[in-house]
Amino acid sequence: LIIRILYASGIRRSELTSFNVADVDFNQNRIFIRSGKGDKDRYVLIDDETTRLLDEYTQGFPIDEPVFDISDRTVNRAVKGVADELGISDRYKAMGRKFTAHSFRHTYATHLYEAGMDPFELKDLLGHTFVSTTVKYVHTALGRVQDTYNTTHPLKTGKA
Repeated sequence: LIIRILYASGIRRSELTSFNVADVDFNQNRIFIRSGKGDKDRYVLIDDETTRLLDEYTQGFPIDEPVFDISDRTVNRAVKGVADELGISDRYKAMGRKFTAHSFRHTYATHLYEAGMDPFELKDLLGHTFVSTTVKYVHTALGRVQDTYNTTHPLKTGKA
């Protein structure tokens, strides 16, 4: 559930470990992030299945309880364990990078952008002040770049 929420919502690790049951709007599929980075409040959106899983997980929890009463270190271990198991850690290492909980924010931003989300809307979901920060999170897949090149470059379209 931790991994799913990181990807579904694009929240930061510290935001994951600090939101309470009362912050989850189960009817609107969203989580209220209280005092995120820069002391900013915002909502993040989640899908129906993540909402269902959260609702099931938090049954019987007092509303003022954290959903995940765990440390950042525990989140790091969970992410590392899954990344190691799936071979993601090795792939990142081969690229000179490290897969972390924060990597889910980049994946979230990239997938939403590639699916057509406006960068300004994405900026708000990520809690960024400037769209220039958001753009740094988007790593357009080479396949998409190739498709765009093939459909737009005059030498590929025969319009040269």
